[in-house]
Amino acid sequence: MELTIYLSFIAVSLLLIIAPGPDNIFVMAQSISYGKKEGIAPACGLCSGVTIHTLAASIGLSAIWYKSDIAFPF
Repeated sequence: MELTIYLSFIAVSLLLIIAPGPDNIFVMAQSISYGKKEGIAPACGLCSGVTIHTLAASIGLSAIWYKSDIAFPF
């Protein structure tokens, strides 16, 4: 592949990394409105959710759940 494709990919990846998502905005809003302690609680909750989802994906449970007719009857 060409160098320009790699550089474009890196540039777009960096933009996505620095752009705040809705979870980051929620944590910032909670921290600004209610203080540091009330910002740490949702941050820990969001991080634990991401950790559980990543663990499930890494051991293959996400693929099983996705193919499950009981979990996704559509």
